[in-house]
Amino acid sequence: MSIQSHSTIALLAASAAFGCGKDERNNTSPDAAMTMPDSSAPACTCSPAAVCRDTGCTCPAGFITSTSPVIANAMLAPPAAGYLSGAVSLSGTDAKYHSIIVTAQQIATLGQALPIGTGVYAAVGYDYASATSARSVYIANGGTVMLTRRCAGGIAGTLTNVTLVEADYQTLVPLPNGCTTTISSFAFDVGAACP
Repeated sequence: MSIQSHSTIALLAASAAFGCGKDERNNTSPDAAMTMPDSSAPACTCSPAAVCRDTGCTCPAGFITSTSPVIANAMLAPPAAGYLSGAVSLSGTDAKYHSIIVTAQQIATLGQALPIGTGVYAAVGYDYASATSARSVYIANGGTVMLTRRCAGGIAGTLTNVTLVEADYQTLVPLPNGCTTTISSFAFDVGAACP
């Protein structure tokens, strides 16, 4: 999934907290354009998305459903020649704001369920505070994307049975004890109609 490079994910996700107990996050990340949101929820060493509970670290339950309300959407700068990306901001079932990023080859087939990693990719910015700041990032490693529209001005389609693993925002390597989540179905519609 090399196309999901910093230029795609860095727009909406940042690495976050370490240590269970008082949240000791820095307010800046190694990437000067990225900041990490302050949060009153304590963080866990294993996963920036997890929070400490009496019984230990707890990953968030599924937080994106097919009915999650969309707040905004925008096309993003292409991560590489021959690709396009769009992002959808939404309110999750956990009352937090998240973003879904879909990247596709400009020649990706329309109207066919394409497996993640075969010209189409997806990621989630978890619990974001701004367009360049999120608590964690999840990378899709399974499921399909069916595109109904894709051009420089817009991208639309449906994510189905997508599995996501929490990853380091700089390397996009899955975290050894990171959280996982799924999106059973989510329709996205970003940008303008295609000519």
